[in-house]
Amino acid sequence: MTKRPFSFAANPFLKITIPFAVGILLFDIGDRCFMPSFLALGTAICLIARMLLTKTYRFGIWHIFSNMSLLLMFASFGWLCSYLNTPNNIDERFIGKEIAFSGTVDEIRQRDFSSDLTVAAQIGQKETKLRLITIHNDYSIHVGDVIACRGTIEPITSTNNPYSFDYALYMKRQGILYECPLKEGEYSITGHKNSLRAWTDRTKQKIIHLIRLSGISNGAASLSIAFCTGDRRYMSDSDKQAFSQAGLAHILAVSGLHIGVITIILSALLFPIRGPRMNKFKFFAILACIWFYVAFTGLSSSAIRAAIMVSFVYASKIFLRKHSSINALAASAFFILIFSPNAIYDVGFQLSFLSVTGILLWANNLLPRSSNPILNYASSSLSVTLAAQLATAPLIIYYFNSFPTSFFITNFVIVPLLPLILLLNVSAIAIAALGYQLGALIGFIDLLYEYMIQTSHFCINYLPAVNNIWIDGLSATLLSASTIIAGLMLEFSATRILKYACVALLCAAVVSVTANNLATPKSGHFIASEYSSTDIVAFQNDILYILNSLNDTILAKDFIANADKFLARHRFDSIVYDRDSLNSDGIRFSYPFAWINGKSYVFVVGNYRKLHNKNDKPTKVDYAVLTRRYYNRLSDLPDYFDADTVIIPREIYKERRDTLIDYARKNKIPFRAD
Repeated sequence: MTKRPFSFAANPFLKITIPFAVGILLFDIGDRCFMPSFLALGTAICLIARMLLTKTYRFGIWHIFSNMSLLLMFASFGWLCSYLNTPNNIDERFIGKEIAFSGTVDEIRQRDFSSDLTVAAQIGQKETKLRLITIHNDYSIHVGDVIACRGTIEPITSTNNPYSFDYALYMKRQGILYECPLKEGEYSITGHKNSLRAWTDRTKQKIIHLIRLSGISNGAASLSIAFCTGDRRYMSDSDKQAFSQAGLAHILAVSGLHIGVITIILSALLFPIRGPRMNKFKFFAILACIWFYVAFTGLSSSAIRAAIMVSFVYASKIFLRKHSSINALAASAFFILIFSPNAIYDVGFQLSFLSVTGILLWANNLLPRSSNPILNYASSSLSVTLAAQLATAPLIIYYFNSFPTSFFITNFVIVPLLPLILLLNVSAIAIAALGYQLGALIGFIDLLYEYMIQTSHFCINYLPAVNNIWIDGLSATLLSASTIIAGLMLEFSATRILKYACVALLCAAVVSVTANNLATPKSGHFIASEYSSTDIVAFQNDILYILNSLNDTILAKDFIANADKFLARHRFDSIVYDRDSLNSDGIRFSYPFAWINGKSYVFVVGNYRKLHNKNDKPTKVDYAVLTRRYYNRLSDLPDYFDADTVIIPREIYKERRDTLIDYARKNKIPFRAD
């Protein structure tokens, strides 16, 4: 069969969405003053050149300037959308001081020992989003509640640890720049505002309650809650890890897979209704059910994203004689980014669109089809799974530093059961709402849960995930782009431009990966500041050494648990948690002292005024690292240590840490607040 050539004319939204996305990225990359001027000037120049040139240049220079003006125009539009969605900064006079304010709760996340609230609050003359943290879990607060607070608002910050997750940047892209910890008695509920989000949250909580009452086992109930609502907090860590390592994490979040399953179920139920005029009725009925399900799951961003994507793709098939799924996919991305430009940085957004793009471009060309319906189903299912994994592999490795090898088995034997699982769960919820339990239904749901868990563990044991893989962001982007272009070459006729672009991107990715591997330092050291404790981390000769501020091996392992990217890039042969003494090739630990490549450190622990003689000569060190178990004033420190720099880490309680930082600033003491 002759392949049709790829054309932007047949995919106009693709021509719009790409420069629009580039404009969003330029907002964070480029200078806030220079970039809009450059985009506006470039657009103006191209438009003027297009008007001045005669039509004799239509397929030459005129055509180039016409396309450039369109690209720059939508890039400018993307930049403008990002600017308009920038969260408001609070006036400096309200930061770091105790103030009274009130706000409406938009979102609630229950942590292990605290509640995280996202609140839309009025601070001064500006409305902004705040992250409020209650000291203990408070289950009396609901979405839509108006709460009055009195607390200290501070900017959200991140640790300076190498390769650590930039929490401040993540929250900024959620539209939140500030946080405020609240103790018991510093806040109270003063009212409630009814809204769509408040209604969906109440509905979601009722559904969770009904699942709990349905009679199924705790494990099956937790999985049902995750599958139906996207709320994974009830699942055990072992179950979540099993699904993740087996390549099944996508079924635990409400995404395109769930929306697709609902679409399949509804299409099957409405199949008897036939006729040319009934297609539109079925479309609107299915669309209404999809959006009701999105509202029912709490209007999560992943569910909204998937619903928009399915709506556009499905609508193009119903209303357009000549439809392009790629164009519909680009249109859904464009409308999502208009209202939420920062969605482009969301991992779920990137993986969703890449997986669907991979399925559209690769699935029909990976494995041959068969006339046998069973073999054809197996071939098509496996092709879809492979296409989705192939398209998302670079990003999965970049974000998670691992790659599941058993995905093709687990997705083949478990994903086809999802429509059945969803129908059974809906039936169990409906029966529980009537006040009954059906033993056979409960047993079948429990059996399916055990089947999924045991299959995942079996696949993990015999086909474990490949861990500690490292790739930089640029290389992942280049590899993803080359994968998409290779798919275009398979689905459409391969033009010379596509071939050259694919080869160029692959070569650039290889160069980027090689350059980053060569640039990886073979030795070094740094201070890792965590909330629980502080670690001095040194590495050389493929060995990692860690000395903990409290001389606690368990706390030292907290650093390892949060340093996936660091460990994946260096791939150490062994890790040494020092408790007593160590002397190895320029690295010497003897708690609380450390000497590393000519630099000396000391963890300042205890009551020095009580335990040490003040008349002794101060010990000379390069860095004095305070700990939360240092019980003296900062003014006492020079009596015991002659330090070039004082390090005030995050493990120290906030009030005392702020006091130490203020004293160091006022007395011009060289310090670092890590």
